Amino acid sequence: MENNVAKSLLDKYIAGTCTDEECAAVEAWYAQWNQDLPSISEEKLQIALDGVYNRLPQENKKALHIKWRNWATAAAIILISSFGIVFYTLRNKPNASTSMVSIIKNDINPGSNKAVLKLADGKTINLSNAKTGVVIDLNKLRYDDGTAVSTALSNNSEQQLSLNNLSVSTPRGGTYQIVLSDGSKVWLNAASDLEFPSSFQSTETRTVKLIGEAYFEVTKNKNKPFIVETNKQQVKVLGTHFNINSYPDQTNTKTTLLEGAVQIAAYTSKKNLQEVILSPNQQSIFTGNTLQVQSANVKEAIAWKNGYFIFNGEKLENIMQQISRWYDVKVIFEDDVKNVSFIGMISNTKNLSAVLQAIAETGNVHFRIEERSVIVMK
Repeated sequence: MENNVAKSLLDKYIAGTCTDEECAAVEAWYAQWNQDLPSISEEKLQIALDGVYNRLPQENKKALHIKWRNWATAAAIILISSFGIVFYTLRNKPNASTSMVSIIKNDINPGSNKAVLKLADGKTINLSNAKTGVVIDLNKLRYDDGTAVSTALSNNSEQQLSLNNLSVSTPRGGTYQIVLSDGSKVWLNAASDLEFPSSFQSTETRTVKLIGEAYFEVTKNKNKPFIVETNKQQVKVLGTHFNINSYPDQTNTKTTLLEGAVQIAAYTSKKNLQEVILSPNQQSIFTGNTLQVQSANVKEAIAWKNGYFIFNGEKLENIMQQISRWYDVKVIFEDDVKNVSFIGMISNTKNLSAVLQAIAETGNVHFRIEERSVIVMK
C-alpha cells in the first residue's frame, strides 16, 4: 500500500467515514504489512490498532501476554500465526498463486435473486431473477418495483392465494425479499424457506415459519405479535429488526437483535422451556440443550444481507459452509484444515475464485475447483 493511499485511508478510518471494505483493508493491512507503516502520530496508530484488537476473539485477547502496543510482534503472533488473514492490500499482487490456476479455469458466479413461490394447492411460480423482491397484498401479487407477477393461475389457485398459507423458497445460490401483507419485510438468504399466510387479518398473531436464514424488519402492531417459528425455537416480537440463522445442517440457531426487543423461547429438554429477552446488539445461541445470550457483532450477523462475507476468527469449516450455500458447490476437505481460523471480509458479489484466492493468500490452505466441487487442501 502506498504511503499516501495509506494515510488517506487511515484518516478516513479515524474519522469514521470508511466503508466496511475500506475498514477491513486498513485493519488487515496493519496486520500483514506493518513494515510499511507511514509516519503517523502515536495516538492515531493506537486507534487503528484498537480496531484490529477489538475484532479478536476473547480467548486470544486473554492469551496475549505481551504489550499490544508492541505492534510488530503482537500482530505477527496473534493475527498471522494463529489465524491467517483474508485481507485487502488495495494494490495488485504481481504473482498469483499457481494453485489458483484450476480455480480461474473453472470459475463459478456468485448467487443472485432466485426464488419460488408455492401456493397451498401445490402450484409454483418461479419469481423473476430480474427483480429483487415480491409483495404479498391479499390476493394480488406484484414485485417490489410495482410490476405484476405473471401467474397464469386458475380460479382455484387464485382462491388458494387469498385464503391459505404461501411459501417462498430460495435455492442454494439464491436470495429474495418478501413484503408480507402487514408491510413487514423479510430478506431470505440462500437455501431458505419462509411459510406465511397471505393475510393476517383473521389471525390473532402474525406467525411465520422459517427454515434457513432470514433478516426481518417487522411492522409494529402491539395488538398482534409477530412470531417466527423454526424447528428449534420461537421468536416473539411486536416490531423490531433482527436476524435468525437456523439451517438444518448446523448445530445451533442464532438470533441477533438490531432494534427493539424479542423474546426467545426454546425447549432445552422435553419438559424444560427456557425463555430469554434480547436487547439491541445482543445475540442468543440455542444449541439444543442450552440457550445463551451474548453481545453480538451485528455487522457480522447481517453481512450476507449487505453483500459480504465477514469472518471474525471463524473456522474454515463454517466459512466453507457459507460459501457452499451461496455458490451452490459441494465442499470436500482433502486435508485436516477444518479448524483453521480466519479474520477478514470480502464481497459476496465476486466470483468464487476471488473469494478462495483471498483465503488462500494467507498460505494456510489451497483450493481446487472440479466442476461444482471445491477441494480444500493444506
